Amino acid sequence: MTEIIKNSIHYISTRFPSVFLKYLRKQLKASDLRNSSLYDIAKVAHSATTLDELYKSIHDNINKLMYADNMFIAIHNEEGNVISFPYYIDKFDDFEGTSEEFSASSLTCNCILEGIPILFTKEELLDFSNATSDSKDGIMPKGTISEYWLACPLIIGKKKIGAIVVQSYEKENKLTLEDRDLLNFVSELVAMVIQRKTLEAEQLEYQSNLETKIRERTKELFFAKEKAESAAQAKSEFLANMSHELRTPLNAIIGFCEILIEDATELKQKGVVSDLGKIHKSGIDLLALINDILDLSKIEVRKVDLNISTFNLKDLIESVETTLEPYAKINNNKININLPEKEIVLRSDELKIRQILFNLLTNACKNSEGNQINLLVAQEITKNVNFLVFKVEDFGVGISKDKMKEIFEPFHHSDVVDNSKIKGTGLGLTISKRYSELLGGYIDVESKEGTGSTFTAYIMQDYHHDRDKTISRVDGQKTEDALFPEKGKILVIDDDINFLDLVDRRLTKEGYLVFTAHNGLNGLDKAKKLVPDIIILDIIMPDIDGWTVYQKIKKIPLLSQIPIIIVTIGDYEKMAKDFGVVDFLSKPIVWNNLHQILEKYEVVSKSKHILVVDDDSSTRTILRKMLIKDGWRVDEAENGKVAIERMGMQMPELILLDLLMPVMDGFKFLKEIKKMDAWLKIPIIVITSKDLTVDDYSFLTDNVDKVIQKGKYNRQEIIDQIDTSIKESKLKMYLKED
Repeated sequence: MTEIIKNSIHYISTRFPSVFLKYLRKQLKASDLRNSSLYDIAKVAHSATTLDELYKSIHDNINKLMYADNMFIAIHNEEGNVISFPYYIDKFDDFEGTSEEFSASSLTCNCILEGIPILFTKEELLDFSNATSDSKDGIMPKGTISEYWLACPLIIGKKKIGAIVVQSYEKENKLTLEDRDLLNFVSELVAMVIQRKTLEAEQLEYQSNLETKIRERTKELFFAKEKAESAAQAKSEFLANMSHELRTPLNAIIGFCEILIEDATELKQKGVVSDLGKIHKSGIDLLALINDILDLSKIEVRKVDLNISTFNLKDLIESVETTLEPYAKINNNKININLPEKEIVLRSDELKIRQILFNLLTNACKNSEGNQINLLVAQEITKNVNFLVFKVEDFGVGISKDKMKEIFEPFHHSDVVDNSKIKGTGLGLTISKRYSELLGGYIDVESKEGTGSTFTAYIMQDYHHDRDKTISRVDGQKTEDALFPEKGKILVIDDDINFLDLVDRRLTKEGYLVFTAHNGLNGLDKAKKLVPDIIILDIIMPDIDGWTVYQKIKKIPLLSQIPIIIVTIGDYEKMAKDFGVVDFLSKPIVWNNLHQILEKYEVVSKSKHILVVDDDSSTRTILRKMLIKDGWRVDEAENGKVAIERMGMQMPELILLDLLMPVMDGFKFLKEIKKMDAWLKIPIIVITSKDLTVDDYSFLTDNVDKVIQKGKYNRQEIIDQIDTSIKESKLKMYLKED
């Protein structure tokens, strides 16, 4: 059979060459037209911004293949059993944007159900309708009857999503079997293109609706928060103003009770004395509770006055020890105090520090029995601020992990132990925490259930002097070209100055360089200037909320890959996940959870690490911004000596080196690092403005991978050269190992 076909083609081509060539040209032209239309349809799938634009482009491309002035697209919704007409171009009918029930009496629906292309002339169509009429109307097309009716199903795999229909109302514009094959040929691609663009449109609509809902929900939560705060403020103001009215009658009850106890004692009425003693004790307990509630209320409405005075640490501790000795004996505990040998003078609020120590030590006495309780006092300097550190250590029941978040909440009582000997109000730790923050410090807690707890209060030694330093630091006076720390740069954006100060101190101790911003706009500005390694972001802020800040950061190419940790008050975790946030923590922070997240990103950052050594801060900033876009973690040093110190902490994958620097220039730096075997394999690219001599070139050729003149490079050239140098370095190591 194949031989017969070959012979026939040979006969036609030799006997009728002109006819055969004309036939070949026609076939090639049709093939080119098909391929061109397929390419155009595929291309428009990427370029079309809306479904309407996509449908029109498909129509234009099909019109190049055949007569298709009248064309519509039908989409089948299986769930709703509906067929819709999103695109309908016709000289007689206009059903665009309409929909109807998916019915077997519709010719278009039959095409979709059968899954095969259909071509009818007007006569064939009427005959088909009559043949399928039975007792009901026959199967008919929608709208005006055309001279030619051509439809092809839109199929993806086994799924039929709709149909594409072409109609001709003039006999001279004939639709042929070849047209049917052409339309069927492109229909599969058309189906995939329509399906993809439909899914994209649905996703965009979902994202738009989600963002709108999130904005509305955030506003609702913000207003709800304001209302709750107003209610709490009103309550606290009422309680604070009621201070005199509540305490006066209670003090009278306690006073008269003491007089009655004395009289009953003189009259030797033991039963009465016992009852009066119970009343007196209850009155004292009630007064303590009221005092704590009023103190907390005053803190909340900022009516607390700080009485700053100068006093001796030793005198303060002695008075606390004397007061607490009876409390310690109730549970057979012993308080051991360890003070610095030298005399220490404080300038702070003596009564509030006394209250902090009293609360922490009574809490330790309450949760321990027959144990030693240690009070350790030491001095500590953090960022030029002098702190006194009061560490209260007990060996009692400890606190379980699930209770750690709650211990500073008002009226919290530990359920770990039922100790009836010492009762508390549940406000001691809350007040201690608030007082510590008022005095420019904070409280840390470490505990293990069954082993004991350690509460550590940090208080400024000189309130006025050290507070001024802290405020200037929290306002963010660090420069963006500050020396790169051991673990990277972190930007914290939050309107709570106390929280900013607390995070700054904690993370600085961990080896991070921390920058802070007290509102969203300030945070965005600093993020652009600093390009930090990690951003910690609050949600509820007065100017612009955290979600807006998050979105803006993710839309800036330079910042979009920076990990953002959401840290806020409230149940926003589900909303954060909907927004695409990976890392979320609730306040108050569990520091171990934050450390785990930071360590995760620290591990990632070590894989692409470059050291920039240059005394010019502007050059370092430009190079850092160039490299961060390509995923590099950039460490900085202003001279060779600092660079060697940085390399001792963490070895970089590559070094960008200037030659002209103070303290230790680039030439001396190169000589120094060659003394260390571990550093010999590090690729080095010199970027310098120095006019190099023959001797300079000779030295550099032996010791570096590449020399580039400053100002004669762009970002891509730097990235390409870095990639090349690292690959060549790895290849050298591989060959050396072989």
